[in-house]
Amino acid sequence: MRKAIATVSTKSNELRDLKERNFALEGENDLLSERVTTLESVTALKETEVASLTTQVAQLTSDLSDSQFSCDELNSKVISLESERGGLVNQISSLESAFELFKQQMEAMQDELATALRNQVMELDAQLLEMAIGCAINKGIQDGLKAGVDHGKAGRDLSVIEAYDPSAESKYIDVVNALGAVDFSY
Repeated sequence: MRKAIATVSTKSNELRDLKERNFALEGENDLLSERVTTLESVTALKETEVASLTTQVAQLTSDLSDSQFSCDELNSKVISLESERGGLVNQISSLESAFELFKQQMEAMQDELATALRNQVMELDAQLLEMAIGCAINKGIQDGLKAGVDHGKAGRDLSVIEAYDPSAESKYIDVVNALGAVDFSY
C-alpha cells in the first residue's frame, strides 16, 4: 500500500503539476490569443496602409508619366518657339535692311527733289530778275512817253526804241504761272 499511496501521491503531484502547467499554458494561450488578435489588427491596418500606398504609387507613377509627357510636350514647344524666334529674328534683320535701303532711297529722292526745286527757284529768280529789268524798261518808256516822246511821230514806233520789249507781258505771265506750279510740299 505504501507503494500505492506513493504512486497516488506521485500521481497526485503529477496531476497538480499538470494542472499548474495547464493553467500556465492557458494563460500563455490567452496571452498568445491576444497577441494574435493584436497582430491580426496590425496586419489588417498594415494591409490597408499597403493598399493606400499602392494607390499612391500608382497615382505618382501616372503623374510622373504625365509629367514626362508634359515635359516632352514642353521641350517640343520650346524647340518650336526657338525656331519661330529664329525666323522672326531673320525677318527683323531683313526688315531693318529693307528699311535702311528705303531710307537711303528716300534721302536720295529728297536730295533730287531739293535740287530740282532749287533749280526751279533759281530759274524763277532769273525770270523775275529779267521781268524786273523789263518792268524797269517799260517804266522808263512810260516815263519817256510822259516826257514827250510820242509814238508814231516822225515815222518811228516803240519797236525802234532799244528799251522796248514787246514780249515782257507774256514773260511775266509765264513766270507767274511757273511760280504757281511750284510744289512747296517739302
